[in-house]
Parts: sequence; structure tokens; C-alpha cells
Amino acid sequence: MNKPHRPTHPRAALLGDVRRESPPMRRRGLAAGLIHAWALLLCAASACAQTASPAYPPRAAPPNENPERIRIPRDVRPSTQPPLSGPALQRHLRDRYKQRFDNADTDATGRITRDQARRAGWGYVVNHFDEIDAAQTGYVTFDDILHFMQRGGARL
Repeated sequence: MNKPHRPTHPRAALLGDVRRESPPMRRRGLAAGLIHAWALLLCAASACAQTASPAYPPRAAPPNENPERIRIPRDVRPSTQPPLSGPALQRHLRDRYKQRFDNADTDATGRITRDQARRAGWGYVVNHFDEIDAAQTGYVTFDDILHFMQRGGARL
């Protein structure tokens, strides 16, 4: 006849009929407990790190003794020259386009191909190359580009 299991631990009576666990089950419970304890420790550490005050307080900016002596970098200063307009603006734009054309004309022939325009990053000429090159010669001159822009309404 089997005798009923009698708990030996005083608190075991409160839990009811607790059977003795096998050693592998006990090891799993221990591992799970350690994992939970480690996770709680990490959470507590991160919470402390977030609320801790820094070792050194942030430095305050020094007060400006003379506010009239604030230095403004050159590239931020307003231009002292009036903005370009009319014929001066047209000359300026024509010169910039000519410089861009000369940079694209790597073999100095006075004409550029679609590939040269692409390598120079001149997307406008690449996108409209077939329209600019009306004679379908495979290259365009600076005058061809200017005439195309003027037909589109540019005043160059």
C-alpha cells in the first residue's frame, strides 16, 4: 500500500500536495530564476543611469561683454553689391554657361557629345540633346545650346 506523501517543509503544507521535483526540473527552474534576476538587474541599472546627474554640469556660454563686436563669417554677410539685373545678369549667365561648356569640352574641339555633357553633370543638355542637335551630328556647340535656350524663352 502506498502511503500519501507528507511534506517535510513547514510551508509545504500551505502549498498542498507538492511532489518532489526531479533534478532536471529543478535545474530549469534555477536557470529561469537566474535569467529573471539578471533581467531585473539590467532594468534597474538602466533606470539608474537615466536618472543619474552628470559628473560635471554643462558649461554655460560666456556672457558677451560687447554685443556690438559680434563677428559674422564672410559667407553670411550680405553682399555690398546690388543684385545683377538686365544686361549684366545676361552676361553673367552667358559666362557661367560658357565656363560649364568649356569644362565639358575635354578635348577642346569647341563641341561636346552627349557623353561629355553627362560626365560634366550638365543634365539640361543631356535631357534635351536630341532637340539641341537638330542636324543629328552627335555633338553640339555652345551656340547651339544658346539658341535652344533662347527659343525656350531665355534671354541670353
